[in-house]
Amino acid sequence: MQGAVVLLAAGRSKRFGSDKRFADFGAQPLLTATCEKYTGLVSKVVVVVRPNDVVQALLPSQCDLVEARDADLGMAHSLVCGVKHALNAAWVLIALADMPWIEEHTIRKVGNVLKANPNSIVRPSHGGQPGHPVGFSRSFFVELTQLKGDRGAHQVIERYCDRVIDLEVEDEGVLRDIDRPEQLTG
Repeated sequence: MQGAVVLLAAGRSKRFGSDKRFADFGAQPLLTATCEKYTGLVSKVVVVVRPNDVVQALLPSQCDLVEARDADLGMAHSLVCGVKHALNAAWVLIALADMPWIEEHTIRKVGNVLKANPNSIVRPSHGGQPGHPVGFSRSFFVELTQLKGDRGAHQVIERYCDRVIDLEVEDEGVLRDIDRPEQLTG
């Protein structure tokens, strides 16, 4: 049993002004670039989108597309949908589709710490600031599938703060997301 990634891609891109998942990031769309960071590193990549979304063509063939019917109710609802599609994994990384700069060695490092600490939450940080992807061992899956609202998995992290491993990394990509078009190149 290996790990999985739940890539949250059901946002509305309001601050960006258009659907940022299609925005040019180098030679490919942003969503494609982010997905490719994870494929090959885990056994399953679950990409969570809104109902009737049209992003299938952007996904590498190894990714599973899942529609979160209630995505507009908040990030936690998308997260729940994704985790439910990864229940066979030993652990899951919760990642955001607008964070393409995370380095592969950081993803591997988070996964390796989860494997070595099977009842933990692993959160990469840079300069003392927590970032993504956040890893959850299988022991948290039930609670993750019961989340509601727009706080994502923060409720679980706060409840089990004694089981959180903050993993300091040199990778500033764990903090960088894209909210506006000018951030694509910065």
